Amino acid sequence: LDMLQFLIFEGVEEDCRKIVATDLTYPPERLLTLVMGANKFSQNGHVEPLRSCLKVLSAIIPWWSTEAVPHVPEGREIEAAQYLLGILNRHMNDEQLFISTLHLFTGLL
Repeated sequence: LDMLQFLIFEGVEEDCRKIVATDLTYPPERLLTLVMGANKFSQNGHVEPLRSCLKVLSAIIPWWSTEAVPHVPEGREIEAAQYLLGILNRHMNDEQLFISTLHLFTGLL
């Protein structure tokens, strides 16, 4: 996750960022896998990997974007929403995690 964060964030060539973001979101099952992974980290109390996963997801799914954003597989939107709701419910007392997850909801669904 640390390497993905490095490759996704500013300071890295734009072409590289786009390639990594595309590789993480296409096919759409890859994006769902990242959301599932974040949920698993949350369920098992692994907060730092959860934070890293949410940072990567937020970088590839900007909640403020007006452009088309990556999507989960058609027909599996509810599944992705349930994973994100689980994270929200488990971490409502952690403002940073809660807001990061809420932004993903806004950008993804």
